[in-house]
Amino acid sequence: MPVIGSDSEILKQYLGSKQIGQIIFGNDIVQYGAPNFNIEYLVLGGGGGGGSTNAGGGGGGQFNSGSYVIWQNGSYGVAVGEGGQGGQYTAGFTGSNGGTSYFDAITSIGGGGGGTAALDGLDGASGGGSGNAGNPGTGLFGGNGGDGALVSGFDPGGGGGGAAANGEDAYQTTDWYAGSGGAGFASTITGVSVEYAGGGGGGIQDSFAAGVSGFTGSGVFGGGNGGQGQDPLILPQSGSTNRGGGGGGSGGSGVNGGNGGSGVVILRYTSSYQAVVSGSLTHTSSSVGGDTVLKLTSGSGAISWIF
Repeated sequence: MPVIGSDSEILKQYLGSKQIGQIIFGNDIVQYGAPNFNIEYLVLGGGGGGGSTNAGGGGGGQFNSGSYVIWQNGSYGVAVGEGGQGGQYTAGFTGSNGGTSYFDAITSIGGGGGGTAALDGLDGASGGGSGNAGNPGTGLFGGNGGDGALVSGFDPGGGGGGAAANGEDAYQTTDWYAGSGGAGFASTITGVSVEYAGGGGGGIQDSFAAGVSGFTGSGVFGGGNGGQGQDPLILPQSGSTNRGGGGGGSGGSGVNGGNGGSGVVILRYTSSYQAVVSGSLTHTSSSVGGDTVLKLTSGSGAISWIF
């Protein structure tokens, strides 16, 4: 640990042995701390739940990726956000927002819950789609939710926003279509391309009325498809586990919305270093091209590395 000058030595003693980094003190430079290396990370919040009854899809979770410096003596907090609960037809109807994931200072919030009837979609990382009435949610870091339409016999919901794009509004050509979810992002951190943080599809009441057909909205990038209320009954889908997609909105009464997909924290680093995982974190690891890929799928705790 090189120290230049007496003033720097005094400063070093003041900072203490747990501090790491470099600081300029007058004309002196002090370097303190341990050896370090870089890792790649993906931190993804949980998707929002879809709404219940003529409902919008849930929004995708916040997507953060990049590189991060790991220090030998460091301990890094981690949590994986759960997917938001789909709207319950017996109480509330609107889907819940997804949970927050973090790795040290990198935080990703959850997507917004889908709206229903006159209840608005919720704001979140990406906004929840609106039901057949009400307003879509705003995306704080991603796309806004799509807008539903008040149309007798169909009442289609809007798609949930995705991390990279707005949810689709309900629309009519000849037939009526509930909005599909907005796109998220793809990542190859695991060694293969995987899509994350898409919005859930909106629901629709009926497949056929007055000579016009109705179609549910599609979930994308891990989001769940919307449901249909009758002719036939189609249940909404939940977002995919550990992909942070929004849940699909339900089409008819008496059916809950799809749950949002849970978030994930993925860390990739050279295999010459060994991670130590503590707390309630569940995880798996694999080897990809001389690197270790550590996938943290639920819970919270801390990680440190053995050099």
